[in-house]
Amino acid sequence: MVGSGMSRSDDGKLVPHNVVFRFSYSNNSVIETSLVNGVVESLDDEKTLGFFKPVSVIGVSEMGYEYTLVEKLSKEDWGSGGGAALGVESNGGFCSLMSNLFTKLNLVYGSDCGSRNCNPLGAGVGSGVGSLPGVVSFVQFKCLNTEERVRLLVKFFNVSRYEYRSLQPESTLVGEGAWDGKTNQLHFVACRIVNYAVSLANARVGDCSIRLSLMFPAVLSLRNHSNIVGDIWSTRGVNDSSYFDKVGFFSSLDQAFRKYVLEGVKYEYTVADEVKNSCSVGEERKGEGRYPDVYSPDMNLLLRPKAEKYLAGQGHGSPFSVGGHILRYKFLNQMEPSNSSVVNISYVMHIRPLTIGFNDSTGYGFDMSAEGTYNTKTGILCMIGCVLTRSSEGKLWRNALFDCETSVNVQFPSLDADAKQHAKGSIVSTRPTTDPHYFEPIEVSTASVYAHVAEESIWRMDIEITLVLISKTLACVFVGLQLYYTRKWPETPPFTSIVMLVVLTLGHMIPLLLNFEALFMNRHDRSNVSLDSGGWLAVNEVIVRIVTMVAFLLQFRLLQLTWSSRLTDAKSKGLWNSEKKVIYSSLPVYIGGMLIAWLARKQNPSLQLDTLIPRSLQHYQIQIHNSRPIHNQLSALWGSLMSYGGLVHDGFLLPQILFNLFHNSQEKALSHSFYIGTTFLRMFPHLYDLYRAHKGFDFPTLKIFYANHVLDFYSTAWNIIIPCLGLLFAALIFSQQRYGGRCILPKRFRQTCEYEKVAAVNGEEL
Repeated sequence: MVGSGMSRSDDGKLVPHNVVFRFSYSNNSVIETSLVNGVVESLDDEKTLGFFKPVSVIGVSEMGYEYTLVEKLSKEDWGSGGGAALGVESNGGFCSLMSNLFTKLNLVYGSDCGSRNCNPLGAGVGSGVGSLPGVVSFVQFKCLNTEERVRLLVKFFNVSRYEYRSLQPESTLVGEGAWDGKTNQLHFVACRIVNYAVSLANARVGDCSIRLSLMFPAVLSLRNHSNIVGDIWSTRGVNDSSYFDKVGFFSSLDQAFRKYVLEGVKYEYTVADEVKNSCSVGEERKGEGRYPDVYSPDMNLLLRPKAEKYLAGQGHGSPFSVGGHILRYKFLNQMEPSNSSVVNISYVMHIRPLTIGFNDSTGYGFDMSAEGTYNTKTGILCMIGCVLTRSSEGKLWRNALFDCETSVNVQFPSLDADAKQHAKGSIVSTRPTTDPHYFEPIEVSTASVYAHVAEESIWRMDIEITLVLISKTLACVFVGLQLYYTRKWPETPPFTSIVMLVVLTLGHMIPLLLNFEALFMNRHDRSNVSLDSGGWLAVNEVIVRIVTMVAFLLQFRLLQLTWSSRLTDAKSKGLWNSEKKVIYSSLPVYIGGMLIAWLARKQNPSLQLDTLIPRSLQHYQIQIHNSRPIHNQLSALWGSLMSYGGLVHDGFLLPQILFNLFHNSQEKALSHSFYIGTTFLRMFPHLYDLYRAHKGFDFPTLKIFYANHVLDFYSTAWNIIIPCLGLLFAALIFSQQRYGGRCILPKRFRQTCEYEKVAAVNGEEL
């Protein structure tokens, strides 16, 4: 084929290319001739930018393949296998069963790899134990369901570098497999790709002395949670350079649970009786409350390591089997609640690093299977765990595959307890601290709130989004009524404080700026977990932003009308003087409050503005590992200033009170509906926050829509102080507009002395 294309040079310029692609593809092949080779060559002159050296291409033919190797092999080549295995009849057929293969499988080596070759890729690949691959993966490219035949690519990887690429000759085997219905095993013949070092054009399939055998265990246990197990070995002589010792492989604990569990597989408890005898503590608490059902999602666990090597990690634990049932996601909701007080249960647990760049075994994570009992009457989970142990190079060894000297104890809180309570427990190594396999304790807690609490939280979020819509809509109505009032009484706008209107306008504008992306793009704060259903939550958020924008525009229009009326008023000089006095008196108050917040932050960086009162903002902060300290400090300081800005917005009537006081105005500049309605809108979130705290609705993982702690002061004391101040300010405005701006002062301060010239008597001034 001949064609053309474009690429970019180092300086960003477009470079045209003219190429020819030569490729040989056979319609019929066997395993020895299954590789296809090709080359991409440049047709451009060598002196032009479009020229490039030839690029070799390699692939595997999928057409007209004939299985030859598996037909010629005798049963003695495979061995008898071990343990009960699942068949293909009840699992959707052969090819359906093979679909469970295509995942990452762990390799496990013998103990004598230091003196003998254990590398299935060949003796010349790498050197030493560290070069041994740790992971194998199967890639299916042809499966015959009727003949129970399959063609696979066997790909080897390093544990810390699991990369998926179509074909890497140095780490890929090509082969064919057949299903043995008597032993329920897949027998597989694999061949290396040779002659690829000089050029891929010379690569071919050779050295078909590698055998694989795998099965799907019918019975799982504490030390075998894997639904795929098998071996890889060489049929060469021990003294042959291509020989390697037998290597085992198995699916990881995580995959065994999260992948589809085959029909017919059972779990066998081996230490549950031993655990039951040692975990009888707590029976005297029977009847104190209701505890999570063993089949409920409340049994999921969150793991928080204390050890330094896992500081940048997090983990989770999930039930694997309960009683005689292996839990499968698709059937979990169909399980009936357990009637037994003490139930056998097993778990799989994992810890994964959050950062990249681990060079030791900690970078490979922490995998553990556990087995024991759960008491549904006391909420006590007691288990023995087996940790999958890797060497410092990340390899698994048969003689030290599991460390089962581990205890797991968890106390679940009662379903009737405070919603903020979580399960508490630990994973503890019972080995001596000097033992190489010892690890520091790992804290255990529930991964989320209880299901019934989550339902209440969904209801709370629906209520909050409704309250936000109502409050924003009412804000538009009250501002609209004030605009109507100014149109009906055109002499009143000049007597409205511009500082007050600026505060109100900014109060609507700042939330718009903070949520600009939420208005125009479908993006949400990823640090919050929203129980979103069907996209309605996102739609409601957008509606809230739109209503907020309408309120902002109406408020800005009111500010514009007031400013214009002040400019056209003949007596505006006195009004502007009063406005300046308002600025001179209120601005120091606002700046002083900001300085106090800044100094408090500087003296104690962990201090929030609300920490002077219980229930501070720190409950709503989210810790992010490995984030920059300076960025965290700036973000926290900005959040504190935003909270202080909400307090200024709550006291929006203060500039108007000062303006009436300085100008001694008796004009009814504000309509009752505007200042009283807006005052109640600013009060109600604090009253709701008191109710929310009383009901225990404060969860740091759930998004807050109404009474947002980021935009105002919220605590038990502030929730009382702010509404009282709001009512006081509204009462002062009412009195000033009825009795005069200085009616709130003592009588001797209400009148001002002014100098005035009077008419002359007999030519002399009096």
